[in-house]
Amino acid sequence: MLRRRFPVPVQVENDVNLAALGEMWRGAGRGRRHLLFVAPGTGIGAGIIIDGRLHRGAHHFAGEIGYCCPSPEYLDEDYGLLGCLETLASGPGLLRRARERLGGRLDAGATARDVFEMARAGDAEAAALCEETATLIGIAVGNVVAALDPEVVVFGGGLSREGESLLGRVREVVYRMVPVRPEIVVSTLGDDAQLHGAVRAALEAAGLGASRTAGGRAARGSTGSPRAEPKNRSS
Repeated sequence: MLRRRFPVPVQVENDVNLAALGEMWRGAGRGRRHLLFVAPGTGIGAGIIIDGRLHRGAHHFAGEIGYCCPSPEYLDEDYGLLGCLETLASGPGLLRRARERLGGRLDAGATARDVFEMARAGDAEAAALCEETATLIGIAVGNVVAALDPEVVVFGGGLSREGESLLGRVREVVYRMVPVRPEIVVSTLGDDAQLHGAVRAALEAAGLGASRTAGGRAARGSTGSPRAEPKNRSS
């Protein structure tokens, strides 16, 4: 429809992949050619950069870490379309488990952030829930790190705003699992990561991937082929 209406090339890409491109080009992964972008929020997805190129996989399914199973005990459950990790450790997943275990201590309009706030305020049960969530995410990230060996793991998405309350435990789990120690950091572009990634993808589509950035540095990498089904899992 867009191609019919506008006389220009049109590409559709999912938000997490664009964020990975943005962070490689202008953000926390600038100058790196092997990057994993992880977005725990409403869902859990990841964007993968290998040798400066966005990796989508044979079925355009690469990065769907929400389907990871962090322990055999979860194999017999039915998670529907969400996947095991996403059901357990996304923002809604954490909130659901918190309502089961914290009961009336959570307001009707509470969010996952409120659970982290309770943990920081000294609530032991909330702290245990947040640590469990970070552990589950850390196991999934550790497995991806073992398979892909990224230079840096960048966290975006809603839960990344908890900073070291989340990343401290994730880092501990990953570094216990694998002998290599990639940097594990929070996005420096925040909600603008997708926008920067979209600009980068447009430059690549126009054959301008080697053009200089506003800061005077040569842009690196390539987006590869377009992907037509957005993940929409990073909010």
